[in-house]
Amino acid sequence: MATVKVSSSKTCANAINYAKNKAVVMNGLNVDPKYAIGQMEHVRHVYDKTDGVQAHLFIQSFAPGEVTPQQANDIGIEFAQAISEDKHYQVAIYMHNDTKHIHNHLVLNAVDFETGLKYQQSFDVKRVRELSDQICEKHDLSVIYYEQADTKPISEIKAKEKGHFIWKDELRERITLVLNDPHSVDLESLKKRATDYNLDIRFRGKGVSYAFVDSNGKKRISRGAKLGDNYNIDEIHSSLRYNKSLADQALKEFDLEPIDQEIKAKERQVSTLKKKIEELQPSIKLYRKWEVHLHTLSQKRFKFIQFKEKAQNISEIEKLTNKVNKNKPVYDKLITESRELTIEKERLIKNIANLKERRFSIQKREKLRNKQLEE
Repeated sequence: MATVKVSSSKTCANAINYAKNKAVVMNGLNVDPKYAIGQMEHVRHVYDKTDGVQAHLFIQSFAPGEVTPQQANDIGIEFAQAISEDKHYQVAIYMHNDTKHIHNHLVLNAVDFETGLKYQQSFDVKRVRELSDQICEKHDLSVIYYEQADTKPISEIKAKEKGHFIWKDELRERITLVLNDPHSVDLESLKKRATDYNLDIRFRGKGVSYAFVDSNGKKRISRGAKLGDNYNIDEIHSSLRYNKSLADQALKEFDLEPIDQEIKAKERQVSTLKKKIEELQPSIKLYRKWEVHLHTLSQKRFKFIQFKEKAQNISEIEKLTNKVNKNKPVYDKLITESRELTIEKERLIKNIANLKERRFSIQKREKLRNKQLEE
């Protein structure tokens, strides 16, 4: 039976880019997985819901050797349909096989494209995992007992059933917020973000403990092992690696240096073309001068013959005519080359304008992303 890890992201594009780059098989529910970023972004803009959580992420992992990549992805699309139920969510499914566990990355757009309502993940985690279990049982997949992260002491479960305040649940929620924070990419940044959530993370050897003041004003402390597998040192490093990969992807997405280099290269090409066009102009002008002179002499020819004056001009006309006719192929070639160079120059200038517009768009998206991360 597949295991399911659930998280969320304030930058849908980064989550999709990470999942898509390593995908062996991809599929989509109400979305084309190749163009999921733009299609999902469009829905959020239509309903003016671009702030906060943009996407919900589900990683569905299978036992080694139990499914093929295509089977895993087919189960992933079935899983996506079950999560959506009668709602209208866009879900992109990307299958990875870069670890011993074949796994699906499901990226669900936070906004329903029919109603504009946002998906509420915090109230749906248990149902989502049960859905995955049911689908896997239907396909005769083995059971993987790994969900110790949700295994709680009987006393804690009974206390919660009676409506008592469970401070460990508050602690788990706070830890999850820190681990899912995109700024948490290494231990140093993790501790820094933890302080923003009034949480103290302490590492001792291979263990970790958490201290905080609960909503009742009491100081609390617990070892990660007492909270479940999702809060131990291995899970922390796994979350940090995932956040780091998303951050690296974001840097690539907002890296303006390749665009700047391309703009400079094309501007150099335009400059070279301008010089070539300028070099052709003297020869073109000279030929045109000959043509104008020939035309002027030809207009006067009948007058020369009529008055039998300046007969030498007739000879000059014949010589110039031969010269013009002899050089006409060269002239035609120069004109054609000049025209082609001009067209190429204009094309490059248009490309440069498009690149600058793209550069501005990236800067605008980066500012929006930074604003969302700050929030």
